Amino acid sequence: ALVLAARHGHTDTVNALAGTHNANVDAADGDGKTALMWAAVHGHTDTLNALARTHNANVDAVDMYGKTALMLAAKIGRTDTVNALCALGASDRFSRHATKLLGRKAFVVRWRSYLADEGTV
Repeated sequence: ALVLAARHGHTDTVNALAGTHNANVDAADGDGKTALMWAAVHGHTDTLNALARTHNANVDAVDMYGKTALMLAAKIGRTDTVNALCALGASDRFSRHATKLLGRKAFVVRWRSYLADEGTV
């Protein structure tokens, strides 16, 4: 139920299932994809943020094909989702993969903007 709610961007349902009903936020479907991965694939950044920030979902979980939410989002060009995952601390190892998929220039511009917002540049 949690994966389905995340896949469709039903953040309130995700919060209820993960919070009140203690659903395992890192449980995976048959392909090893977690609720956070499905939220990323479908561009539901509010749901993704709720899973990671409120319910401590693993942003670096890997599916049975070796892909993370960051890799999946980058592959289909979901720049907002890639930005959100990087802001949530998605592994730099996977950020390099996202750079390749999104194009170096777009990713570097996004990364510099993030660092500037954090006051580290």
